[in-house]
Amino acid sequence: MSWEVNLKIKSDFISNSSSTSFIYIARKDFTKEAFYEMIGVSPESPLSHMFEKLYNVLSNGIQGGEHLNESRLKDLTNDFTNDVIQKAKQALLDGEQVVKGSLDSETDGPESFLCMDVFEIKSQDLYINGFDNYW
Repeated sequence: MSWEVNLKIKSDFISNSSSTSFIYIARKDFTKEAFYEMIGVSPESPLSHMFEKLYNVLSNGIQGGEHLNESRLKDLTNDFTNDVIQKAKQALLDGEQVVKGSLDSETDGPESFLCMDVFEIKSQDLYINGFDNYW
């Protein structure tokens, strides 16, 4: 299984917004075990508690997110790049779930961190893209 995680500190446009969105695409459910495997962290790692918090933030954003269909994707062209929209369209054709999740910077540390960072997590089974939004 291949995986790739990209985290970058956001240094471009910052708004007064206190929330940001991300796109989640998956063939299967978002589990803690799959998340740890994707980012290359062992559950026994001394830092696993930090990654568990990141997992919980993303999981809550996905569970409370908006399940998208193709017509709803057209409304997101100002929020996400054409590449992400096309990836989401193909995922819907392939029977995968596509969710627009959100994060709030006025909560705890991990969620604020993800709001202020751009991030992308890719594996064979799931894709999360938070690059195209601003905080």
